[in-house]
Amino acid sequence: MSETVFYDWDGVRVTASRIVVNDQTYALGQITSVKVDCTPPKTRGAGVLIAVGITLGIIGFLVALNDVGTGIPALLFAGVVGLIGFVLKRRAKGTYAVVVRTASGEQKALVSQDQAVP
Repeated sequence: MSETVFYDWDGVRVTASRIVVNDQTYALGQITSVKVDCTPPKTRGAGVLIAVGITLGIIGFLVALNDVGTGIPALLFAGVVGLIGFVLKRRAKGTYAVVVRTASGEQKALVSQDQAVP
């Protein structure tokens, strides 16, 4: 007799008695809780680039007040550094995980950078 399949998509299969995630099987009777865990993206490097870009922009502006020939390239460089930092920060993605708790402990059953995993 075959099991009734409630969900089957991209390596995740849920039946009446078990859950299979990427060839790892969990018996429903052994699962005590399920939660979603979110790890925020690492954006420290991007933040440093933005701060350096702002600092260089202020310095470039002050230099441009006295010497336009030197200040303008400094402002452009500061803008490029700040823009790179901004783009890196916007493109950073967090990690989302479905955590399954059983009597033997917690395990991340499914990990993705896509928050809207169906």
